[in-house]
Amino acid sequence: MAVEHVEIGDDLAEADAELGATPVVRVRVALGALGPDDVEVQAVTGRVDAEDTLTATRTVTLKPAGGPDLDGRLPYAGTLELDRTGSFGCTVRVLPAHPLLAHPAELGLAALPEESTGEGAGVLLR
Repeated sequence: MAVEHVEIGDDLAEADAELGATPVVRVRVALGALGPDDVEVQAVTGRVDAEDTLTATRTVTLKPAGGPDLDGRLPYAGTLELDRTGSFGCTVRVLPAHPLLAHPAELGLAALPEESTGEGAGVLLR
């Protein structure tokens, strides 16, 4: 399973990343043996501090956006809301989805991808 492509907006430029903008995030995910019902694809957005760490994060669940491409990757999309000023960052994560699984909020855990493991894929706009 891997996030193979992340695209925010239509070539969202620095000038377009202004307060109130609502860019669309599009991703392509290779799920391997898993199906779309087995996972939840999320975009995690927030401010970026001096160490390029996301803070004051928000999560948007991305929805399936069509069938697989020729390489079997599935497209997902969702709308972000730029409601803060300053540096903005976005990372994408794929989580297992099953009604019997505990949600990270229930466990009190932060579930952002780890930089050191290379999990997730992100975009940083300044």
